[in-house]
Amino acid sequence: MTADNQKTEDSELSLVLASGSPRRRLLLSMAGFDFTVTPPDIEEIRLPGEPAEDFVVRMAREKTAVVAAQLDRAACVLGFDTSVVLGDRVYGKPVNESDAAAMLLSLAGRTHTVYTGYAFARGAEIVESGIDAARVTMRPVDAAEAAA
Repeated sequence: MTADNQKTEDSELSLVLASGSPRRRLLLSMAGFDFTVTPPDIEEIRLPGEPAEDFVVRMAREKTAVVAAQLDRAACVLGFDTSVVLGDRVYGKPVNESDAAAMLLSLAGRTHTVYTGYAFARGAEIVESGIDAARVTMRPVDAAEAAA
């Protein structure tokens, strides 16, 4: 294979976001990427005693691998997972609006850590994965604002 053939094959690879998150779609769009979306169909269950940092990387890798395995074409697949941690509590996705409001109230006026795991696959092979962390201080909110 010549270098010119490699460039042609690389330029024909599509980018697939392995996520149903509207926010992740928006961020990739704002960054100028052309991509399709294929949400992974997997259960997101933290293992007993699994640190949040390990969980988000494992989930990002699993989401990416599941979507990459479903594709019938060469593609680059990008998957993510995020958890919020306050003290010993690891927050999952809220189950409903009242649960979301309760989470917001428990974080209000406090500093927490947001962990985001990522994984990138080219074809069926995950070639990169890792984690990023951010310390976030949320301003105080009242119950009405949290509910809104």
